[in-house]
Amino acid sequence: MPWPLLLTAGVLFLYVVFVTLNGLFPFDAGGLGLFNDQLSSLNGLRQSKGFFAALILLPLLWAEGRNGTNIAHVFSIGMIVGSSCAGATIVWERVIFTDLWNFTDAYRVSGMFFGTLTGGAAVDAYLMLTAPFLGALILYRPGYIKIILSCAVAALAAYSVYVTYSRANYPATFSAILVFVLGAWLVSPWRILRQPRFVVAGIVALTLCAGAAYHLLVGTTISKRFAQTMEDMQTRINHWSHAVRIVLAEPSGKWIGAGRGTLPLKYYADHAAAGKRLAAPKLTRTNSESFLTLTPGSDAGVTYVRQRLRVSADNKYRLQLKVRSSKDTFEYLIIEFCERHVLKYLPECEWRQITIPKDTTGWRVFNVDVKLGHLGKDTFGLTWRKFGQFTRPLEIAILNRGIRQKIDISHVSLVDSDGNQSLRNGSFDKGLDHWFVSYGDHLRWHIKNVFVYTFFEGGFLGLTVLVLLMTVVGYTLKRRIIARDGFAVLYASALTGIIFVGLFDSLFDEPRIALLISLIIWMALIPPPATTPPEG
Repeated sequence: MPWPLLLTAGVLFLYVVFVTLNGLFPFDAGGLGLFNDQLSSLNGLRQSKGFFAALILLPLLWAEGRNGTNIAHVFSIGMIVGSSCAGATIVWERVIFTDLWNFTDAYRVSGMFFGTLTGGAAVDAYLMLTAPFLGALILYRPGYIKIILSCAVAALAAYSVYVTYSRANYPATFSAILVFVLGAWLVSPWRILRQPRFVVAGIVALTLCAGAAYHLLVGTTISKRFAQTMEDMQTRINHWSHAVRIVLAEPSGKWIGAGRGTLPLKYYADHAAAGKRLAAPKLTRTNSESFLTLTPGSDAGVTYVRQRLRVSADNKYRLQLKVRSSKDTFEYLIIEFCERHVLKYLPECEWRQITIPKDTTGWRVFNVDVKLGHLGKDTFGLTWRKFGQFTRPLEIAILNRGIRQKIDISHVSLVDSDGNQSLRNGSFDKGLDHWFVSYGDHLRWHIKNVFVYTFFEGGFLGLTVLVLLMTVVGYTLKRRIIARDGFAVLYASALTGIIFVGLFDSLFDEPRIALLISLIIWMALIPPPATTPPEG
Protein backbone atom coordinates (compact mmCIF):
# COMPACT_ATOMS: atom_id res chain seq x y z
CA MET A 1 0.00 0.00 0.00
CA PRO A 2 1.16 3.59 -0.51
CA TRP A 3 2.72 5.12 2.57
CA PRO A 4 0.03 7.83 3.12
CA LEU A 5 -2.63 5.11 3.39
CA LEU A 6 -0.46 2.92 5.64
CA LEU A 7 0.46 5.88 7.84
CA THR A 8 -3.16 6.97 8.22
CA ALA A 9 -4.35 3.44 9.01
CA GLY A 10 -1.47 2.95 11.46
CA VAL A 11 -2.11 6.18 13.34
CA LEU A 12 -5.85 5.47 13.57
CA PHE A 13 -5.16 1.93 14.75
CA LEU A 14 -2.85 3.10 17.53
CA TYR A 15 -5.27 5.84 18.57
CA VAL A 16 -8.33 3.57 18.69
CA VAL A 17 -6.42 0.91 20.64
CA PHE A 18 -5.24 3.55 23.11
CA VAL A 19 -8.64 5.16 23.78
CA THR A 20 -10.31 1.73 23.98
CA LEU A 21 -7.85 0.47 26.57
CA ASN A 22 -8.09 3.77 28.41
CA GLY A 23 -11.83 3.23 28.74
CA LEU A 24 -11.61 -0.48 29.52
CA PHE A 25 -9.93 -0.05 32.90
CA PRO A 26 -10.80 0.04 35.74
CA PHE A 27 -12.95 -2.91 34.78
CA ASP A 28 -16.68 -2.64 35.50
CA ALA A 29 -19.21 -5.33 34.53
CA GLY A 30 -22.28 -3.09 34.72
CA GLY A 31 -25.58 -3.99 36.31
CA LEU A 32 -26.97 -5.92 33.33
CA GLY A 33 -23.81 -7.82 32.43
CA LEU A 34 -20.78 -7.24 30.21
CA PHE A 35 -22.55 -7.74 26.90
CA ASN A 36 -25.90 -6.11 27.71
CA ASP A 37 -25.07 -2.91 29.52
CA GLN A 38 -23.58 0.26 28.09
CA LEU A 39 -22.55 1.00 31.66
CA SER A 40 -20.01 -1.84 31.46
CA SER A 41 -16.39 -1.40 30.44
CA LEU A 42 -16.98 -3.40 27.27
CA ASN A 43 -18.99 -0.50 25.88
CA GLY A 44 -15.70 0.85 24.53
CA LEU A 45 -15.07 -2.39 22.64
CA ARG A 46 -18.61 -2.25 21.26
CA GLN A 47 -18.05 1.25 19.93
CA SER A 48 -14.63 0.36 18.47
CA LYS A 49 -15.58 -2.82 16.64
CA GLY A 50 -16.83 -0.89 13.61
CA PHE A 51 -13.39 0.61 13.04
CA PHE A 52 -11.60 -2.71 13.54
CA ALA A 53 -13.94 -4.46 11.10
CA ALA A 54 -13.15 -1.79 8.50
CA LEU A 55 -9.44 -2.13 9.23
CA ILE A 56 -9.63 -5.87 8.52
CA LEU A 57 -11.30 -5.08 5.19
CA LEU A 58 -8.68 -2.51 4.16
CA PRO A 59 -6.01 -4.95 2.85
CA LEU A 60 -8.75 -6.90 1.06
CA LEU A 61 -9.97 -3.75 -0.67
CA TRP A 62 -6.41 -2.92 -1.68
CA ALA A 63 -5.78 -6.44 -2.99
CA GLU A 64 -8.98 -6.43 -5.03
CA GLY A 65 -8.03 -3.11 -6.55
CA ARG A 66 -4.56 -4.41 -7.43
CA ASN A 67 -6.14 -7.43 -9.09
CA GLY A 68 -8.14 -5.22 -11.43
CA THR A 69 -11.49 -5.05 -9.62
CA ASN A 70 -13.12 -1.65 -9.87
CA ILE A 71 -13.78 -1.51 -6.12
CA ALA A 72 -15.22 2.01 -6.35
CA HIS A 73 -17.82 0.76 -8.81
CA VAL A 74 -18.78 -2.20 -6.65
CA PHE A 75 -18.78 -0.08 -3.49
CA SER A 76 -21.11 2.46 -5.11
CA ILE A 77 -23.55 -0.27 -6.16
CA GLY A 78 -23.61 -1.56 -2.61
CA MET A 79 -24.27 1.89 -1.22
CA ILE A 80 -27.14 2.48 -3.66
CA VAL A 81 -28.69 -0.86 -2.75
CA GLY A 82 -28.23 -0.05 0.93
CA SER A 83 -29.91 3.33 0.54
CA SER A 84 -32.83 1.71 -1.27
CA CYS A 85 -33.26 -0.97 1.39
CA ALA A 86 -33.12 1.60 4.20
CA GLY A 87 -35.74 3.66 2.39
CA ALA A 88 -37.94 0.60 1.93
CA THR A 89 -37.88 -0.17 5.67
CA ILE A 90 -38.79 3.45 6.43
CA VAL A 91 -41.72 3.29 4.01
CA TRP A 92 -42.83 0.03 5.67
CA GLU A 93 -42.62 1.66 9.10
CA ARG A 94 -44.59 4.70 7.96
CA VAL A 95 -47.27 2.55 6.32
CA ILE A 96 -48.01 0.52 9.46
CA PHE A 97 -47.80 3.37 11.99
CA THR A 98 -48.92 6.60 10.33
CA ASP A 99 -49.43 7.15 6.62
CA LEU A 100 -47.06 7.82 3.76
CA TRP A 101 -48.37 11.35 3.26
CA ASN A 102 -49.11 12.22 6.87
CA PHE A 103 -46.60 14.95 7.67
CA THR A 104 -48.37 16.27 10.76
CA ASP A 105 -47.84 13.23 12.98
CA ALA A 106 -44.67 13.49 15.07
CA TYR A 107 -43.72 9.83 14.62
CA ARG A 108 -39.91 9.46 14.31
CA VAL A 109 -38.76 6.62 12.06
CA SER A 110 -35.90 4.29 12.93
CA GLY A 111 -35.97 1.83 10.03
CA MET A 112 -34.11 -1.31 11.06
CA PHE A 113 -31.54 0.52 13.19
CA PHE A 114 -32.34 -0.89 16.60
CA GLY A 115 -29.39 1.00 18.07
CA THR A 116 -31.81 3.92 18.32
CA LEU A 117 -33.21 2.25 21.44
CA THR A 118 -30.85 4.61 23.26
CA GLY A 119 -31.27 7.47 20.79
CA GLY A 120 -28.53 8.60 18.45
CA ALA A 121 -28.49 9.29 14.74
CA ALA A 122 -27.96 5.86 13.20
CA VAL A 123 -30.70 6.12 10.59
CA ASP A 124 -29.86 9.77 9.79
CA ALA A 125 -26.17 9.01 9.39
CA TYR A 126 -26.79 5.97 7.22
CA LEU A 127 -29.00 7.91 4.82
CA MET A 128 -26.45 10.72 4.60
CA LEU A 129 -23.65 8.23 3.88
CA THR A 130 -25.42 6.20 1.21
CA ALA A 131 -27.68 8.63 -0.66
CA PRO A 132 -24.85 10.64 -2.33
CA PHE A 133 -23.76 7.51 -4.20
CA LEU A 134 -26.87 7.84 -6.34
CA GLY A 135 -24.72 10.38 -8.18
CA ALA A 136 -22.75 7.47 -9.62
CA LEU A 137 -25.66 6.85 -11.98
CA ILE A 138 -25.09 10.30 -13.47
CA LEU A 139 -21.32 9.99 -13.69
CA TYR A 140 -21.67 6.68 -15.55
CA ARG A 141 -23.61 8.08 -18.54
CA PRO A 142 -26.84 6.15 -17.94
CA GLY A 143 -29.64 5.91 -20.45
CA TYR A 144 -33.21 7.01 -19.94
CA ILE A 145 -34.20 3.82 -18.08
CA LYS A 146 -31.41 4.25 -15.56
CA ILE A 147 -32.25 7.91 -15.18
CA ILE A 148 -35.86 7.04 -14.37
CA LEU A 149 -34.69 4.38 -11.93
CA SER A 150 -32.22 6.75 -10.31
CA CYS A 151 -34.95 9.41 -9.95
CA ALA A 152 -37.18 6.85 -8.23
CA VAL A 153 -34.41 5.81 -5.85
CA ALA A 154 -33.51 9.46 -5.23
CA ALA A 155 -37.15 10.24 -4.45
CA LEU A 156 -37.17 7.35 -1.96
CA ALA A 157 -33.99 8.66 -0.34
CA ALA A 158 -35.35 12.23 -0.21
CA TYR A 159 -38.58 11.01 1.38
CA SER A 160 -36.66 8.95 3.93
CA VAL A 161 -34.47 11.89 4.91
CA TYR A 162 -37.48 14.18 5.23
CA VAL A 163 -39.54 11.92 7.51
CA THR A 164 -36.66 11.47 9.96
CA TYR A 165 -37.64 14.97 11.12
CA SER A 166 -34.03 15.50 12.12
CA ARG A 167 -33.17 19.16 11.66
CA ALA A 168 -29.49 18.48 10.98
CA ASN A 169 -30.40 16.33 7.97
CA TYR A 170 -31.65 19.22 5.88
CA PRO A 171 -28.51 21.43 5.88
CA ALA A 172 -26.50 18.20 5.61
CA THR A 173 -28.41 17.20 2.48
CA PHE A 174 -28.04 20.65 0.95
CA SER A 175 -24.29 20.66 1.64
CA ALA A 176 -23.83 17.17 0.21
CA ILE A 177 -25.71 18.14 -2.97
CA LEU A 178 -23.67 21.33 -3.30
CA VAL A 179 -20.39 19.42 -2.99
CA PHE A 180 -21.59 16.89 -5.55
CA VAL A 181 -22.63 19.56 -8.08
CA LEU A 182 -19.36 21.47 -7.73
CA GLY A 183 -17.32 18.28 -7.87
CA ALA A 184 -19.21 16.93 -10.88
CA TRP A 185 -18.62 20.25 -12.67
CA LEU A 186 -14.89 20.00 -12.02
CA VAL A 187 -14.82 16.40 -13.23
CA SER A 188 -16.75 17.07 -16.42
CA PRO A 189 -17.58 20.71 -17.19
CA TRP A 190 -20.72 21.42 -19.24
CA ARG A 191 -21.51 17.74 -19.58
CA ILE A 192 -24.76 17.80 -17.66
CA LEU A 193 -26.15 20.69 -19.67
CA ARG A 194 -25.32 18.88 -22.91
CA GLN A 195 -27.39 15.83 -21.92
CA PRO A 196 -31.20 16.25 -22.11
CA ARG A 197 -31.81 13.34 -19.78
CA PHE A 198 -29.79 15.04 -17.08
CA VAL A 199 -31.90 18.15 -17.51
CA VAL A 200 -35.01 16.00 -16.99
CA ALA A 201 -33.46 14.55 -13.84
CA GLY A 202 -32.69 18.07 -12.63
CA ILE A 203 -36.29 19.15 -13.15
CA VAL A 204 -37.52 16.16 -11.16
CA ALA A 205 -35.05 16.96 -8.36
CA LEU A 206 -36.16 20.59 -8.26
CA THR A 207 -39.79 19.47 -8.08
CA LEU A 208 -38.99 17.26 -5.09
CA CYS A 209 -37.15 20.12 -3.39
CA ALA A 210 -40.10 22.44 -4.05
CA GLY A 211 -42.48 19.91 -2.52
CA ALA A 212 -40.28 19.55 0.56
CA ALA A 213 -40.07 23.33 0.90
CA TYR A 214 -43.85 23.59 0.66
CA HIS A 215 -44.37 21.09 3.46
CA LEU A 216 -41.73 22.89 5.49
CA LEU A 217 -43.72 26.12 5.32
CA VAL A 218 -47.26 24.94 5.97
CA GLY A 219 -47.04 24.04 9.64
CA THR A 220 -45.94 20.41 9.50
CA THR A 221 -44.03 18.49 12.13
CA ILE A 222 -40.66 19.64 10.86
CA SER A 223 -41.67 23.31 10.95
CA LYS A 224 -42.64 22.81 14.59
CA ARG A 225 -39.29 21.16 15.18
CA PHE A 226 -37.49 24.15 13.72
CA ALA A 227 -39.54 26.44 15.97
CA GLN A 228 -37.96 24.64 18.95
CA THR A 229 -34.43 24.96 17.62
CA MET A 230 -33.19 27.65 20.01
CA GLU A 231 -34.54 25.87 23.07
CA ASP A 232 -33.13 22.51 22.00
CA MET A 233 -29.83 24.11 21.03
CA GLN A 234 -29.44 25.45 24.55
CA THR A 235 -30.06 21.94 25.87
CA ARG A 236 -27.31 20.60 23.59
CA ILE A 237 -24.87 23.33 24.65
CA ASN A 238 -25.53 22.58 28.31
CA HIS A 239 -25.00 18.88 27.64
CA TRP A 240 -21.74 19.50 25.78
CA SER A 241 -20.51 21.73 28.60
CA HIS A 242 -21.42 19.03 31.11
CA ALA A 243 -19.45 16.42 29.15
CA VAL A 244 -16.42 18.71 28.94
CA ARG A 245 -16.57 19.34 32.70
CA ILE A 246 -16.64 15.59 33.34
CA VAL A 247 -13.56 14.87 31.23
CA LEU A 248 -11.62 17.86 32.58
CA ALA A 249 -12.13 16.48 36.08
CA GLU A 250 -10.28 13.31 35.04
CA PRO A 251 -6.53 13.03 35.67
CA SER A 252 -4.88 13.99 32.37
CA GLY A 253 -8.37 14.11 30.86
CA LYS A 254 -7.58 17.32 29.01
CA TRP A 255 -4.75 15.60 27.13
CA ILE A 256 -5.85 11.96 26.69
CA GLY A 257 -9.55 12.03 27.51
CA ALA A 258 -11.64 9.62 29.56
CA GLY A 259 -11.51 6.68 27.16
CA ARG A 260 -13.89 5.28 24.60
CA GLY A 261 -17.36 4.23 25.73
CA THR A 262 -17.08 5.73 29.20
CA LEU A 263 -19.64 8.52 28.86
CA PRO A 264 -22.63 6.58 30.29
CA LEU A 265 -20.72 5.32 33.34
CA LYS A 266 -19.12 8.68 34.11
CA TYR A 267 -22.40 10.49 33.47
CA TYR A 268 -24.06 8.30 36.12
CA ALA A 269 -21.14 8.74 38.53
CA ASP A 270 -21.20 12.52 38.11
CA HIS A 271 -24.91 12.65 38.92
CA ALA A 272 -24.39 10.39 41.93
CA ALA A 273 -21.68 12.71 43.24
CA ALA A 274 -24.17 15.59 42.96
CA GLY A 275 -26.75 13.66 45.00
CA LYS A 276 -28.85 12.60 42.00
CA ARG A 277 -29.63 8.95 41.37
CA LEU A 278 -30.22 7.83 37.80
CA ALA A 279 -32.16 4.65 37.22
CA ALA A 280 -29.99 1.65 36.38
CA PRO A 281 -31.54 -1.85 36.15
CA LYS A 282 -29.53 -4.70 37.63
CA LEU A 283 -29.60 -8.38 36.73
CA THR A 284 -28.68 -10.88 39.45
CA ARG A 285 -28.07 -14.53 38.61
CA THR A 286 -27.49 -17.22 41.24
CA ASN A 287 -27.55 -20.99 41.21
CA SER A 288 -31.14 -21.02 42.44
CA GLU A 289 -32.73 -18.05 40.70
CA SER A 290 -32.31 -15.03 38.47
CA PHE A 291 -34.06 -11.72 38.95
CA LEU A 292 -34.10 -8.20 37.60
CA THR A 293 -34.00 -5.22 39.96
CA LEU A 294 -35.63 -1.93 39.02
CA THR A 295 -34.99 1.29 40.96
CA PRO A 296 -36.36 4.83 40.64
CA GLY A 297 -34.42 7.72 39.15
CA SER A 298 -34.20 11.39 40.02
CA ASP A 299 -34.42 12.47 36.39
CA ALA A 300 -37.20 12.20 33.83
CA GLY A 301 -35.68 9.17 32.11
CA VAL A 302 -38.07 6.27 32.56
CA THR A 303 -36.60 2.77 32.23
CA TYR A 304 -38.36 0.30 29.94
CA VAL A 305 -37.60 -3.44 30.05
CA ARG A 306 -39.16 -4.60 26.80
CA GLN A 307 -39.92 -7.68 24.74
CA ARG A 308 -41.64 -8.08 21.38
CA LEU A 309 -44.72 -10.25 21.85
CA ARG A 310 -45.73 -13.31 19.89
CA VAL A 311 -49.48 -12.98 20.35
CA SER A 312 -52.17 -15.24 18.99
CA ALA A 313 -55.61 -14.26 17.73
CA ASP A 314 -56.90 -14.60 21.29
CA ASN A 315 -58.11 -11.48 23.09
CA LYS A 316 -57.83 -12.48 26.75
CA TYR A 317 -54.48 -13.05 28.43
CA ARG A 318 -53.29 -13.75 31.94
CA LEU A 319 -50.25 -11.76 33.06
CA GLN A 320 -48.34 -13.27 35.96
CA LEU A 321 -45.42 -11.69 37.82
CA LYS A 322 -43.33 -12.93 40.69
CA VAL A 323 -41.95 -9.93 42.57
CA ARG A 324 -40.64 -8.74 45.90
CA SER A 325 -40.01 -5.31 47.34
CA SER A 326 -38.89 -3.40 50.39
CA LYS A 327 -41.06 -3.86 53.46
CA ASP A 328 -40.88 -0.17 54.36
CA THR A 329 -43.29 1.26 51.79
CA PHE A 330 -45.90 0.52 49.18
CA GLU A 331 -44.51 -0.12 45.71
CA TYR A 332 -46.24 0.29 42.36
CA LEU A 333 -45.15 -1.60 39.26
CA ILE A 334 -46.51 -0.48 35.89
CA ILE A 335 -46.68 -2.80 32.88
CA GLU A 336 -47.66 -1.49 29.47
CA PHE A 337 -48.61 -3.23 26.25
CA CYS A 338 -47.96 -0.96 23.28
CA GLU A 339 -47.81 -0.94 19.52
CA ARG A 340 -44.18 0.03 19.03
CA HIS A 341 -41.34 -0.65 16.64
CA VAL A 342 -38.23 0.88 18.23
CA LEU A 343 -38.85 4.44 19.40
CA LYS A 344 -41.52 5.53 21.84
CA TYR A 345 -44.88 5.77 20.10
CA LEU A 346 -48.29 5.39 21.68
CA PRO A 347 -51.07 5.08 19.14
CA GLU A 348 -52.65 2.37 21.26
CA CYS A 349 -51.58 1.05 24.65
CA GLU A 350 -52.95 -0.99 27.51
CA TRP A 351 -51.62 -0.40 31.04
CA ARG A 352 -51.75 -2.47 34.21
CA GLN A 353 -50.56 -1.51 37.68
CA ILE A 354 -49.55 -3.92 40.42
CA THR A 355 -49.61 -2.64 43.99
CA ILE A 356 -47.24 -4.35 46.39
CA PRO A 357 -48.23 -3.65 50.02
CA LYS A 358 -45.61 -2.70 52.59
CA ASP A 359 -44.51 -5.01 55.38
CA THR A 360 -44.29 -7.74 52.76
CA THR A 361 -41.28 -10.05 52.82
CA GLY A 362 -40.27 -12.68 50.31
CA TRP A 363 -41.58 -13.33 46.84
CA ARG A 364 -45.23 -12.79 45.91
CA VAL A 365 -47.09 -13.84 42.78
CA PHE A 366 -49.58 -11.46 41.15
CA ASN A 367 -52.06 -12.40 38.41
CA VAL A 368 -53.68 -9.79 36.20
CA ASP A 369 -56.09 -10.23 33.29
CA VAL A 370 -55.46 -8.15 30.19
CA LYS A 371 -57.19 -7.85 26.81
CA LEU A 372 -54.97 -7.35 23.78
CA GLY A 373 -57.39 -7.92 20.92
CA HIS A 374 -57.56 -4.23 20.06
CA LEU A 375 -53.75 -3.94 19.78
CA GLY A 376 -51.54 -4.89 16.86
CA LYS A 377 -53.58 -3.00 14.28
CA ASP A 378 -53.67 -4.54 10.82
CA THR A 379 -52.84 -2.51 7.72
CA PHE A 380 -54.85 -2.81 4.49
CA GLY A 381 -57.39 -4.96 6.34
CA LEU A 382 -54.97 -7.88 6.58
CA THR A 383 -54.99 -10.10 9.64
CA TRP A 384 -51.76 -10.97 11.41
CA ARG A 385 -52.00 -14.56 10.18
CA LYS A 386 -52.26 -13.52 6.56
CA PHE A 387 -49.37 -11.08 6.40
CA GLY A 388 -47.84 -10.34 9.77
CA GLN A 389 -45.25 -7.93 8.41
CA PHE A 390 -48.00 -5.35 8.01
CA THR A 391 -49.31 -5.66 11.54
CA ARG A 392 -48.08 -3.14 14.06
CA PRO A 393 -45.49 -4.79 16.32
CA LEU A 394 -46.79 -5.34 19.84
CA GLU A 395 -44.59 -5.44 22.90
CA ILE A 396 -44.68 -5.61 26.67
CA ALA A 397 -42.70 -3.12 28.75
CA ILE A 398 -42.03 -3.13 32.49
CA LEU A 399 -41.52 0.41 33.75
CA ASN A 400 -39.73 1.80 36.78
CA ARG A 401 -42.23 4.69 36.96
CA GLY A 402 -43.93 4.60 40.36
CA ILE A 403 -41.18 2.64 42.11
CA ARG A 404 -40.13 4.29 45.39
CA GLN A 405 -37.19 2.14 46.52
CA LYS A 406 -36.76 -1.03 44.47
CA ILE A 407 -38.60 -4.00 43.06
CA ASP A 408 -37.12 -7.41 42.20
CA ILE A 409 -38.76 -9.38 39.37
CA SER A 410 -37.95 -13.08 39.01
CA HIS A 411 -40.65 -14.25 36.63
CA VAL A 412 -42.94 -12.76 34.00
CA SER A 413 -45.53 -14.83 32.15
CA LEU A 414 -48.22 -14.01 29.58
CA VAL A 415 -50.50 -16.83 28.48
CA ASP A 416 -53.67 -16.89 26.41
CA SER A 417 -56.86 -18.75 27.21
CA ASP A 418 -55.41 -21.96 25.76
CA GLY A 419 -52.32 -21.75 27.96
CA ASN A 420 -49.93 -20.73 25.18
CA GLN A 421 -46.96 -18.71 26.42
CA SER A 422 -46.29 -15.44 24.59
CA LEU A 423 -43.04 -14.47 26.34
CA ARG A 424 -39.58 -15.97 26.08
CA ASN A 425 -37.05 -16.19 28.92
CA GLY A 426 -39.62 -14.92 31.39
CA SER A 427 -37.53 -16.18 34.31
CA PHE A 428 -34.34 -14.42 33.14
CA ASP A 429 -32.52 -17.77 33.31
CA LYS A 430 -30.74 -16.81 30.10
CA GLY A 431 -29.90 -13.33 31.25
CA LEU A 432 -31.54 -10.72 29.07
CA ASP A 433 -31.98 -12.91 26.00
CA HIS A 434 -35.13 -11.74 24.16
CA TRP A 435 -35.37 -8.69 26.46
CA PHE A 436 -34.01 -5.25 25.77
CA VAL A 437 -33.79 -2.05 27.81
CA SER A 438 -34.47 1.51 26.68
CA TYR A 439 -34.66 4.82 28.48
CA GLY A 440 -36.73 7.96 28.22
CA ASP A 441 -33.66 10.21 28.44
CA HIS A 442 -31.07 9.73 25.67
CA LEU A 443 -28.50 12.32 26.74
CA ARG A 444 -26.84 9.91 29.17
CA TRP A 445 -25.77 7.70 26.24
CA HIS A 446 -24.68 10.23 23.61
CA ILE A 447 -22.68 13.46 23.57
CA LYS A 448 -24.33 14.46 20.26
CA ASN A 449 -21.36 16.24 18.73
CA VAL A 450 -18.47 14.52 17.00
CA PHE A 451 -15.86 17.03 18.19
CA VAL A 452 -16.99 17.03 21.84
CA TYR A 453 -17.23 13.23 21.64
CA THR A 454 -13.66 13.02 20.36
CA PHE A 455 -12.42 15.37 23.09
CA PHE A 456 -14.25 13.33 25.74
CA GLU A 457 -12.73 10.04 24.66
CA GLY A 458 -9.26 11.26 23.62
CA GLY A 459 -8.71 14.81 24.86
CA PHE A 460 -6.57 17.11 22.76
CA LEU A 461 -4.83 14.01 21.42
CA GLY A 462 -8.11 12.84 19.91
CA LEU A 463 -8.94 16.24 18.46
CA THR A 464 -5.50 16.39 16.87
CA VAL A 465 -5.97 12.98 15.25
CA LEU A 466 -9.45 13.96 14.01
CA VAL A 467 -8.30 17.26 12.49
CA LEU A 468 -5.30 15.61 10.82
CA LEU A 469 -7.55 12.87 9.41
CA MET A 470 -9.99 15.42 8.00
CA THR A 471 -7.10 17.35 6.48
CA VAL A 472 -5.53 14.30 4.85
CA VAL A 473 -8.84 13.02 3.47
CA GLY A 474 -9.90 16.46 2.26
CA TYR A 475 -6.57 17.11 0.52
CA THR A 476 -6.59 13.65 -1.11
CA LEU A 477 -10.14 14.05 -2.39
CA LYS A 478 -9.34 17.51 -3.74
CA ARG A 479 -6.45 16.10 -5.77
CA ARG A 480 -8.57 13.24 -7.07
CA ILE A 481 -11.40 15.55 -8.11
CA ILE A 482 -8.98 17.87 -9.91
CA ALA A 483 -7.64 14.75 -11.66
CA ARG A 484 -11.24 14.15 -12.83
CA ASP A 485 -11.96 11.11 -10.66
CA GLY A 486 -15.75 10.97 -10.43
CA PHE A 487 -15.85 8.59 -7.47
CA ALA A 488 -13.92 11.08 -5.35
CA VAL A 489 -16.91 13.40 -5.77
CA LEU A 490 -19.18 10.78 -4.20
CA TYR A 491 -16.86 10.24 -1.22
CA ALA A 492 -16.55 13.98 -0.66
CA SER A 493 -20.32 14.44 -0.83
CA ALA A 494 -21.00 11.62 1.66
CA LEU A 495 -18.35 12.80 4.13
CA THR A 496 -19.60 16.38 3.93
CA GLY A 497 -23.14 15.28 4.80
CA ILE A 498 -22.01 13.13 7.70
CA ILE A 499 -19.92 15.95 9.19
CA PHE A 500 -23.03 18.15 9.31
CA VAL A 501 -24.97 15.38 11.04
CA GLY A 502 -22.08 14.95 13.47
CA LEU A 503 -22.28 18.59 14.52
CA PHE A 504 -25.54 17.88 16.35
CA ASP A 505 -25.61 14.16 16.97
CA SER A 506 -23.48 11.10 17.64
CA LEU A 507 -21.73 9.05 14.97
CA PHE A 508 -19.02 6.71 16.20
CA ASP A 509 -20.89 5.13 19.12
CA GLU A 510 -22.98 3.08 16.66
CA PRO A 511 -20.69 0.28 15.30
CA ARG A 512 -22.33 -0.10 11.88
CA ILE A 513 -22.12 3.63 11.20
CA ALA A 514 -18.50 3.71 12.37
CA LEU A 515 -17.78 0.80 10.00
CA LEU A 516 -19.32 2.61 7.04
CA ILE A 517 -17.54 5.91 7.75
CA SER A 518 -14.23 4.07 8.05
CA LEU A 519 -14.82 2.26 4.75
CA ILE A 520 -15.53 5.52 2.95
CA ILE A 521 -12.31 6.95 4.37
CA TRP A 522 -10.39 3.93 3.04
CA MET A 523 -12.05 4.30 -0.35
CA ALA A 524 -11.11 7.97 -0.41
CA LEU A 525 -7.46 7.23 0.39
CA ILE A 526 -6.96 4.19 -1.85
CA PRO A 527 -5.48 5.50 -5.13
CA PRO A 528 -7.67 4.75 -8.15
CA PRO A 529 -6.24 2.40 -10.81
CA ALA A 530 -4.50 4.09 -13.71
CA THR A 531 -7.07 2.66 -16.13
CA THR A 532 -10.01 4.36 -14.42
CA PRO A 533 -11.91 6.56 -16.91
CA PRO A 534 -11.74 10.27 -16.14
CA GLU A 535 -15.43 10.34 -15.28
CA GLY A 536 -15.43 7.38 -12.92
